Amino acid sequence: MYGPFDATKAPNYNRWPAGLEGRSGYTAGMTDDQLKRHLVERRTTYLLGQVDVLPLGGFDSSPNAMAQGPTRRARGEAFVKYLTDSLGAKPTVMIVPECGHNDRCMFTTDVVLPAIFPR
Repeated sequence: MYGPFDATKAPNYNRWPAGLEGRSGYTAGMTDDQLKRHLVERRTTYLLGQVDVLPLGGFDSSPNAMAQGPTRRARGEAFVKYLTDSLGAKPTVMIVPECGHNDRCMFTTDVVLPAIFPR
């Protein structure tokens, strides 16, 4: 699905907050390796909306964002693929049925609450 990355189409692809260069805040005091290690070691659940495929609600269509994928769901899937394939992480991924880019939908479904807050 994803081919070789052409950095000429998105010259600032690795600039913070989408990339690791020029970080600010607490991340500025960490190395790239430390940040990547945190991504791998921490137990993480990524929620992706099943229908989060439309450019609505402040969708970033800049070249740098589009290099990550054409939709928010595709960007989430690409990020998880990078984490698993390149870094060896083992995150939990949930495709939340019938949800788009809507936090209320995501966090009030019967599927998500037990997964994030198990008893």
